[in-house]
Amino acid sequence: MTQGQLYRWAQPGRATEPEDEALILTRGLNALGGLRHPDYVARFLIGHGITGQRLHQRDCPIAKYLRILVPSTVVLVTFKKTTFSGAHEGVLQNPAVVMAFVHRFDAGEYSALWDLKQRQIGATESPSSEDVELTNVLVGASS
Repeated sequence: MTQGQLYRWAQPGRATEPEDEALILTRGLNALGGLRHPDYVARFLIGHGITGQRLHQRDCPIAKYLRILVPSTVVLVTFKKTTFSGAHEGVLQNPAVVMAFVHRFDAGEYSALWDLKQRQIGATESPSSEDVELTNVLVGASS
């Protein structure tokens, strides 16, 4: 899937039926996962002007991107799962590449995606060798 095709899913108001929420969010997550590396996810989000806050389930770049897909839905993104609540509620498993992206973003990487307040504060921590190893395992699992 090209970035243009992926972005087409990000048209406000795509969910026309309540049951569409889970389908659209699943497609959005799978499309990000299809980018095959967390760096490519970051590039996609940067290219579309999406920023966010580290360590914030509701305001991370992935959550903000998914809310573009289904604007009337509350979306929370954690390392392993995405929870949504709107006309329906549900929990979706994040693809390995999305988990790797979340892990790296929360650890302080991809500063171009930090919102303005976090850019002013800066990263308060750097990834440990265990964090780097976990990311490599996750990226390897998705290839």
